[in-house]
Amino acid sequence: MIKLNLPSLPLVAFTLGLGLNALGAAEQGTLPTVTASAPDALIAPDTLVGPYNQPEWTEHRRFPFTRVYVQQEPWQIGVEQWWRARTYNDKDTAHRFIEELEIGLPHRLQLDLYYNWAHTEGKTHFDEFAVELRWALADWGQIPFNPTLYIEYAFVNGDYGGDTLESKILFGDTIGKNWQWGLNFIFETEVSHELAKEVAIAGGIGYNITPSFSAGLEFQWKRETVAGERSRVIATP
Repeated sequence: MIKLNLPSLPLVAFTLGLGLNALGAAEQGTLPTVTASAPDALIAPDTLVGPYNQPEWTEHRRFPFTRVYVQQEPWQIGVEQWWRARTYNDKDTAHRFIEELEIGLPHRLQLDLYYNWAHTEGKTHFDEFAVELRWALADWGQIPFNPTLYIEYAFVNGDYGGDTLESKILFGDTIGKNWQWGLNFIFETEVSHELAKEVAIAGGIGYNITPSFSAGLEFQWKRETVAGERSRVIATP
């Protein structure tokens, strides 16, 4: 059932009178001035921005795996979503979805929160929740290669593995005007389950074709060791 509350006739007449008076006043007066401006030009990727004087390109994820410096200025918040698919010859494609919340903190700190879930073998399940903290040791350009410390703890679904602790040291810089690079040294260990350990190196190089479009290459090498088993080496371009 819908109810309509109608105002009384005197109130309607009073409101109509106010509207006519306001219309008459608007016709006699001057309308407010409206100023229109063209949008600002795109910021060049090598332009120094923010309190840490870092290049604009570092405020975005430049490479899928390789991290560089901190992305968010103090109290800025960013949201990223990722979808990764992996195909196999003998089983169904596996899908992984990553939701990331980035929070910039003072003193060149950044806090990231991840919620990951996956769809494998016809089932969708929670994968892990991770907390990451980065700390850049100095403002951009004050130390060669801009070293940044990184630590992450992941609370993993016990049906698919054990919790992990990951540490990295991040490097990155600009080459000339349009080239950028990043390099990460990584150590990760499982704190439960199989107690696996991983040592890895990830790196990338990119080139700005236009201020809004760039291309690049990335590589990753890692060595995995499971307690009581032989280690294996994985290299990907």
